[in-house]
Amino acid sequence: MAGHFVRIRIRSNFSTIFRLLLSGFGNIYCKVFARENKRIGAILDEKWFLRTNSSVALAIFVEELSSDECLVDLVSYAGGVGLLNISWDSHLDYIADVLRFLKSHNIEFKKEMEINYLYPTNWPDDVKRMLAELG
Repeated sequence: MAGHFVRIRIRSNFSTIFRLLLSGFGNIYCKVFARENKRIGAILDEKWFLRTNSSVALAIFVEELSSDECLVDLVSYAGGVGLLNISWDSHLDYIADVLRFLKSHNIEFKKEMEINYLYPTNWPDDVKRMLAELG
């Protein structure tokens, strides 16, 4: 099962963005990590889709870049059906729900990257680089 990935950049402070996303998409779990005076937050959510008759998972990672800028990675996955585990675009729709939610709260963002059918072979370069640095 592949996922769908979108990375956006938001000109706002970490607390505002994290709390807002948590209010709309935090029904499973959340945690904030501190790293070198910057924070990274993780939010986990799921939503049931009729077309797949199953729940689709959503992971949101909010990285504080500065006092007024965040990088947000959205990853939707799971929830496929049938022998081929097809998701019928539920992953794309789930991420679109997050983007519409942000717009409805007057949050402007810039989409920096989008990867459909996310697998380890097409992970973002910065993710691959960080994994390589682990040794």
